[in-house]
Amino acid sequence: VQTCALPISTEGGFIERTKEAANEVARQTNLKTIDSVVAVYYATKGSYPTDINQLVPEFLHKIPTDPAGGTYYLTTEGGVPKAAVK
Repeated sequence: VQTCALPISTEGGFIERTKEAANEVARQTNLKTIDSVVAVYYATKGSYPTDINQLVPEFLHKIPTDPAGGTYYLTTEGGVPKAAVK
């Protein structure tokens, strides 16, 4: 029986890079979701939210949790709210 043993990585290795990549995909998905919900909010209310918490609970069940421990908020680009994370 032939086996292919992959080395178990430490920090900075394959596993760490994979986790970081997964976190970044989840973060980008959350940002896109919030941006979409902002557009629905505008279509429904006729104005933009001034704070991300205005999206809860009518438009979002809860504010997503950032996988890297950051906090989502709304910033403004060209007069339109845009999701960001700090």
